[in-house]
Order: sequence, then structure tokens, then C-alpha cells
Amino acid sequence: MRLVCLSDTHGCHNYLDVPQGDILIHCGDAELNGYGNYEEFLYWFAKQKHKYKIFVPGNHDFYIQDHQFNCTLEFEKRGISLLIDKAVVLNNVKFYGSPWTPTFMDWAFMKDDDELFMNWEEIPHSTDILITHGPAYGNGDCVKGKKQHLGSKTLDDAISYLPNIKHHLYGHIHTGVPTGIAHNCSVLNEEYKLVNKATILEI
Repeated sequence: MRLVCLSDTHGCHNYLDVPQGDILIHCGDAELNGYGNYEEFLYWFAKQKHKYKIFVPGNHDFYIQDHQFNCTLEFEKRGISLLIDKAVVLNNVKFYGSPWTPTFMDWAFMKDDDELFMNWEEIPHSTDILITHGPAYGNGDCVKGKKQHLGSKTLDDAISYLPNIKHHLYGHIHTGVPTGIAHNCSVLNEEYKLVNKATILEI
């Protein structure tokens, strides 16, 4: 299966060159901060030709945070899996998505890191592909040119207990450079310029 992975499009989705594949995954921050932005993005995402689609919200996606139930139904009607602390199995591969990141100012889907361990405890041990909006601590969680780690320590700990995990997809820190199984899928840089292509994975 070919995964086409995006994150942090921040309203620039219409300018993307989206490669073909089997599953289109968006790791959040589509900039869904009002009904107009939400409706327009949902129409765009739904019309992409990939057989399966997954969306995990990010800290700029306030509309989904405030209308989770209705948004879940609307995404499902269009054949899109909206994963908010939830799993979906596609072609015998288990994907699990969670939007939470450690608290920074007053954005959507944020908790203090010492509270987040309760969310990460919900990740099934049988997860193959983990999708979170933000990175784990120490792995691609530094803004380019800075040394401060912004990722979740409790997420890093949780990942170490996932025996089947093959890939961890995330965004949030636009210029973070990960290693190992982690993949930063942000398409924008810190200046919100569209500089990166979609991340392609074959599984």
C-alpha cells in the first residue's frame, strides 16, 4: 500500500500537488478555525482520488474541537476516517490517530504533558501506524535553529511500549527533523511557505 502523508497545510491545500496512492493521510492543522474553512477543506479532501482517507486534527483546527460529533459524522459520510483517539483498520493495517499536543498558549487539542499519558494509554498495542499531530520528545521536535524540545515526553514513553509500530506520522513542528520510524509530514516551513512535498511511504 502506498501512503501519501500531509500535515500543516494551513489553508494552502489548493496549491498542493497531491501524489496518487492508496491512502491519503493528513496529520492536522488544515486551519479549520471556522465553518467556512472547514466546509471548503472537507470538500477538497473528499474529492481526492485515494481509496482511503484519514484526518487527525491539530491545534489550529478549532472547529473540529468544538463540533467533534457532527464533524465525525460529516467526515464519515464522505468516506473519511476522522481519528480523535481512535483506530481504523485498512487492508489489515491498524492506524491510530490522536490530535493532542503539550500545552502552548491557548490552542485546540492541548493538555499539559503529564495529563497526556492518559490519552496515550488508549493507543492499542496492535497499532501499526501511529498518527499524532505533534512529535514525541527528542525526535524531530525542535524548530530549525533552536534547541528547545517541544515534543511530548509521555508520548515518547508510550511509543516505546508499542511492539508492532512501523511508522509514526506527525507535523506541528514544521522544520523538525526526525529519525527512525518518525516522519515529519509538514508541507510548510516556519514562515508558512509551501516548500515540502508530501511524504510517501510504501507498507
